[in-house]
Amino acid sequence: MNPSDLISSIFEFRIQLIAIKNSAPMLIQESHRFHFWHKEIGLTQILLLSNVLFIGIIGLVYWYEKRTINRYEHQIAELEEKSLRVFMNPHFFFNALNGIQGLYVSGGLQVTNRYITKLSKLLRFSHGA
Repeated sequence: MNPSDLISSIFEFRIQLIAIKNSAPMLIQESHRFHFWHKEIGLTQILLLSNVLFIGIIGLVYWYEKRTINRYEHQIAELEEKSLRVFMNPHFFFNALNGIQGLYVSGGLQVTNRYITKLSKLLRFSHGA
């Protein structure tokens, strides 16, 4: 490696701290200078940068897909709720209660009780209670 291939940069870091000791402020200063020698951008740096960009693009695609899936799941839940509300119309209630009344008249009290409980749970669920 030729010294002419290297580019020199000088960095200086200065740190100033104010410390309070025995109720009197005290200023502490530090200064460091160093040379940083680096080579012009080569194949390694280009590969590293391309890998970082590739991983970033993959991350963005993953984030976008995840967001899209969450949005679709939310829409599916809303549509299921709407379909259940449509299902809950007066004709459905009339037919369900008519069927339960028929069970009661025929003497199936336990079955009638079970179906009344199921209907009440369905009503609570459909109205968001």
